[in-house]
Amino acid sequence: MAISKLFSDFSWRLDIPAPFDALDKVRTDFASIHNSANDSKSTLHAPTLRAIMAYLNLDVAFTNGQATDDLGAIGSQNSNMDIAEYPSGSGVRHAVVFTRNNGKLYAGKQVDPNDPSIVEEYKIVDGGDSGSAILFALIPHANSETEFSEYYNKLKDESGNGFSDPDALLEIAHKLCDNMYRRINGGVTLPNGVGIGVEVRPTGKIPKLTPAAMASGTYTPTNITFGEFKVFTAAATAYQTQSIPHKDFVGKYDISPNRVLTDYEKQLVPVLPEYYEIPQEIVMVAKHIQLTTEQSIPMRNFMFRGESGTGKTEGARAVASALTRPYVFQTCSADYERFDFIGQHMPVTNKSKAVQMMIPSLEAIKADPITAYFELTQGDYEENVTWESVCDVAFNLIAGKTITPQQVMEGGNKFEYVDTPFIQAMRNGWVIELQEPSVISKPGVMVALNSLLDNCGAISLPTGEVITRHPETVVIISTNTDYAGCRDMNQSVISRMNLVIDFARLEFNTLVERAMSITKCIDKIMVERMAQAVLAIANHCQDQSITDGVCGFRELVSWIQSYMITGDILESSKITVLSCASSDSESRENIKSTCLDDAFAA
Repeated sequence: MAISKLFSDFSWRLDIPAPFDALDKVRTDFASIHNSANDSKSTLHAPTLRAIMAYLNLDVAFTNGQATDDLGAIGSQNSNMDIAEYPSGSGVRHAVVFTRNNGKLYAGKQVDPNDPSIVEEYKIVDGGDSGSAILFALIPHANSETEFSEYYNKLKDESGNGFSDPDALLEIAHKLCDNMYRRINGGVTLPNGVGIGVEVRPTGKIPKLTPAAMASGTYTPTNITFGEFKVFTAAATAYQTQSIPHKDFVGKYDISPNRVLTDYEKQLVPVLPEYYEIPQEIVMVAKHIQLTTEQSIPMRNFMFRGESGTGKTEGARAVASALTRPYVFQTCSADYERFDFIGQHMPVTNKSKAVQMMIPSLEAIKADPITAYFELTQGDYEENVTWESVCDVAFNLIAGKTITPQQVMEGGNKFEYVDTPFIQAMRNGWVIELQEPSVISKPGVMVALNSLLDNCGAISLPTGEVITRHPETVVIISTNTDYAGCRDMNQSVISRMNLVIDFARLEFNTLVERAMSITKCIDKIMVERMAQAVLAIANHCQDQSITDGVCGFRELVSWIQSYMITGDILESSKITVLSCASSDSESRENIKSTCLDDAFAA
């Protein structure tokens, strides 16, 4: 039987902690039921006993309503991930994440409580870390088994008696130590629910739990068993998914139940896919919209910030479904102008089909008036045209006039104003999502919309018409400020947002279930491994400042789809997650060797 690094030779030589320090270290009469050795020997193990006592002290203090500030914390993320903060004797908090279904561990040591960005590596070696923090994180899993639970409860009773019975304490200590030792070393060879499969490398080095991973919400103690989390505080308050039935959300926040939608509008009301789990933040947005409707300034403007693939657009569509309102969107680009939001005139062909016509900028007209005139007149070439006369043509076109009286008489192109999705939503009281306005290069473009972002605001269209914002219109700005090309949003725009919601990465189980639903892949174990790799790549890129790519939910879906076609997980990774993570070949090779090769070794 391979001995786990948690039970290295040096760990057996460490001093046994109180109240076990006066007990016999080796016995043959108190072995665990999982001990199949011929001599049935059990040995007290200092790191295991320290972990158990830390857990017990936290349990007792929490149960009695006492302060737990310096006692650590322990909790879970759904049913598969245990998250712990272990208070070491040196005063440094050791943070540990243990994933039950595959035995993966992540750990780190927060050296300075006032600077959570400083996290040191956790390594089980002689003269280094003893492994107590890891064993502390494993106790909830260990305590789900009958024998361990029985003797842990006996230990808890003894603590209430001041540990006054040394004979009882002797049996309890040996049973608990031997139980964990046999179940960890037995791992997957023991029956389901008994073995504690935990992966510790021969070097003793535990994969580092980075500040970026914690702050992003990748590891979130959604259920706190005991104590107060400090290292994981940022993650614990981050975006969390709380699943509620669609029937309890869709159409339940209508702000005008008597409104009758047209057939066209009904087609624009989103239908949420079955796999979509409705986050509590989206429920909160819908509630704010509904419950402020009767107020003088109802809440109608919202900003969703977060990485690509974190659910911003799905959230905006979910809001529309809750309100039973049409949903439309506009995706911004770097060269977006004010007229891209409020509309432009478009030529009408003889078949009465509008074809969008872009008005050249003044700079473009001045630089090349001949080409600009050619574009504005839909094919007239005038070699001697001046830029001033081309400007007159452009201004007349914007004002809704025809190019020349002769063109009208000859049945040439006419122009008509066409609403943008933004203006349609403003006119009709729809939900409009403005996607990625932070990439717009000209800083004044979004500011020009401030009058419409104000409740019941108004704006003049190129036709001269003044439109007033419909009181039911909901504006959702979805943006990311961390990717290349993104700029800070203007403060005047932010100040008009009623709520600003930060979206962190999808919680692991949600990520897996949603990816399986979209791809129809039924190999859950493989999808979980791929999802863990995607999270590892994202964390690695943050740690190494690799900022020329992205790795998230969309890349995971593409990787799964490609793998289902090729059958080769590493080959598929090269053209999906790796190629998207970075355009630099050395960075991609570094990501592959760090995050994929060991995880998917043949």
